[in-house]
Amino acid sequence: MTVRSLQIAEVDVNFDHLNKWLTLGANVGVLLGLLALVVEINQGNSLALAQIEQTRSDGLREWRQEWVTNDHIVPLLTELNSIRPPEEWGKLNMRDRQAATASALDRLEPEDRLRYRLFLATSYWDYENLYAQYQRGLVSDEYWEARGKVAILDWAPRWRAAWGEQLLSGRQAFHDEVNRLLETYPNGLSD
Repeated sequence: MTVRSLQIAEVDVNFDHLNKWLTLGANVGVLLGLLALVVEINQGNSLALAQIEQTRSDGLREWRQEWVTNDHIVPLLTELNSIRPPEEWGKLNMRDRQAATASALDRLEPEDRLRYRLFLATSYWDYENLYAQYQRGLVSDEYWEARGKVAILDWAPRWRAAWGEQLLSGRQAFHDEVNRLLETYPNGLSD
């Protein structure tokens, strides 16, 4: 072998060595880029969840504010509380809460009965939407456990009193979840 061919072979070896290092560097760069992308996506998801939960809280606050400022809701709720006092309500199981609400509905004037049914429908659609968001992963498990389940168990006997076992038309998955919660917790979350 000549000196010239040895020099060319040595340059080829150096290029192979350099090429291997460059390939390794590029692969490490791709992995770091993917890792940064995963972190960024997780941060974006966390932010989206926080925004959805904040929007839900704002909506609930606004709805409750409407209770205070509406000329019909507070008198209606006061009348219902006189028929079935809140301290008694908390001691009742789910079936008895449903029966108590049905009895209270029967004692209301037709206009107030319709108003209360519409009031209940508002809560039904709100929690049906919350459950759909939860199923899609847009609401955290913690939020669902602390707010969703608790509220559904509070409202479901009222919904059933107003519309029976079929509830309102809507997503079957929500209807199934309401039934599951009522069967799982017949005495409320104290079970």
